[in-house]
Amino acid sequence: MTRAQGICCDCGRNGDLIGHGRCSRCYGRARRHKRACSRCQQPAILGPQDGLCLACRQAGRRLAGCVVCGRQGPLQGRGRCPRCYHHDAARVPEAAGHLATGMTRPPLWWNGFADYLADRIHPDRAITLLRLLAPHLDTGPGPVAALQATDQCGRHSHALARALRAYFVHAHLMLPADPDASAAAPARRATRIAGVPTGFRDMVATFDAAQLQARDRARRTGTKPRADHTLEINLAAVRDLARFLTRHRPTVTSWQLVTRADVEAFLATLPNPGNRTRNLQALQVFFRWARTRRLLLADPTGQLRTNSNVAFHGEVLSLARQRDLLRRWTTHADELQPHEPLVGLLALLHGASVTELRGLQVSDVDHAATTIRSAAVPCRPRWTRTPPTPCAAP
Repeated sequence: MTRAQGICCDCGRNGDLIGHGRCSRCYGRARRHKRACSRCQQPAILGPQDGLCLACRQAGRRLAGCVVCGRQGPLQGRGRCPRCYHHDAARVPEAAGHLATGMTRPPLWWNGFADYLADRIHPDRAITLLRLLAPHLDTGPGPVAALQATDQCGRHSHALARALRAYFVHAHLMLPADPDASAAAPARRATRIAGVPTGFRDMVATFDAAQLQARDRARRTGTKPRADHTLEINLAAVRDLARFLTRHRPTVTSWQLVTRADVEAFLATLPNPGNRTRNLQALQVFFRWARTRRLLLADPTGQLRTNSNVAFHGEVLSLARQRDLLRRWTTHADELQPHEPLVGLLALLHGASVTELRGLQVSDVDHAATTIRSAAVPCRPRWTRTPPTPCAAP
């Protein structure tokens, strides 16, 4: 029996305590004269304060109300009964954090995957899947490598692969798997490549293979890959340009001879301005790739700029409201926060956009010349003063 130094709770002597806070003399007397426990009514050595036996006192420590359902019974953890503890979704992120400490380089998507599982399946099932997957993620693989690693997780590999793929699609780390569309995409791309004239076809086929490699690389690294529809639009734009050159520019027999005037003439044949913008973007992707691979000496689309000509559809304030704001920012500017009149006057009088205002710095304001220069916006290097001037704003 463990002995401890202290004051006996019965006689008050200072010495070795044997059990229930009693010295050897008082403890022996209590053993000879056992009394009935106030809870179980069994004769035993009772505590000096609560009048309970050792078994009832230990059971009382375990028996308490669950913090979730309030049921009286033994608690398993976090102040919950076994049923509420096993249904506690907060256990999943905690288990994921504990498993991440054992990895050399945890994946960036690990905590997000744990939260995704916690919101959708039973916590015990989610923790089981995380424990099976954690040993295969020591080097922080990307989505594609993680899906390949699920083959080594035994009988839970299929369920784990489905959960991982669903999370990657939900987090925009992977394109949704469509078996019919994925099977038809190569045929559609082959049809577009076959429609390219012979003198231009080889480079277009190489460009198609490069697009697929770039998409696979984006999937491995966890960035957003291009969809099959995007790849097909790029191929269609290049095909249409090659057909236009063959029909209207007979002297242009290869991509190396394409000039900026040829591209502009092709875009001029497109009736819809939106189609012009999208086709120009696709052609810029193709010629930029060819220039990077040193298949071309110059990029004919390098100096061209896209312009969708989309009208402004935002909310416009009425003239009365604009006058009220102008009066507020000029006559009562001293009573306002300094940023409000400055930003308001620049937007109201000079039409400054959010991007231009975000790049504006204090050093760009010239109080002597009453002008504002923003180095972050090359298209508007100087704003001229017009009364009332924004430079007058505090």
